[in-house]
Amino acid sequence: SISEINPSMTLLDIASFCKTKSNIKIEVNSHVETAWIKCLNKSSNSKMKVFCFPFAGADSNCFKELSKHFGYEYEMYVVQLPARGDLIDEALEVSAEVAVKKIVEQIFQIGLDMPFVFWGHEVGSSIAYAVATELERKHGLFPKALLLGASAWSESQRVVQLSEQEFTEELERKSYKDTYGSTSLVRADLSLMEGLMSLERSIVFYPVYLLIGKNSDHSDLLRWLHLS
Repeated sequence: SISEINPSMTLLDIASFCKTKSNIKIEVNSHVETAWIKCLNKSSNSKMKVFCFPFAGADSNCFKELSKHFGYEYEMYVVQLPARGDLIDEALEVSAEVAVKKIVEQIFQIGLDMPFVFWGHEVGSSIAYAVATELERKHGLFPKALLLGASAWSESQRVVQLSEQEFTEELERKSYKDTYGSTSLVRADLSLMEGLMSLERSIVFYPVYLLIGKNSDHSDLLRWLHLS
């Protein structure tokens, strides 16, 4: 169960843990998805849905390789924001309120017919928390757990105001230039995160697991203290 996950586990540790729970082949069903939410794998034996929220600039492919490590009990989806992947023609900028509303609507289209968890990585952590808060406040629903990768953008407000050259240098300084998408996507996603942080916050009463890498700034954990 999700309660067996140790907070100190890495993303791959969690994936390996989930894989040990199954020896049944996962079936891919690309039809179980919406415009913003892509299906990574699905099994007729699924017992839990995992909604993944990517890092800045990423599309739905960022969780694709990781999803292969999950067993049949887990049905995996990934949220993909506009202006990337098959949404490349959609407008880049989206407000925090619109983004949260759209994601909630499309999660209901996917269906919440079984327990679910939210897994956010970096900027995706802010999105996952905001969506979870909206689900609970307006619909009385909440995930079994929140898995949050501590954000690497604690100075996002400062970063989004940099010039294009300064912004590129910031990506290089953080060694993210080859990891993240185009600078325009990263900047847009960081701006979205700033908007999300200004939305109403609330304490949650379900498990929250903070995942942080060896080279990450542990001070980023402080931004999640308001959750409990």
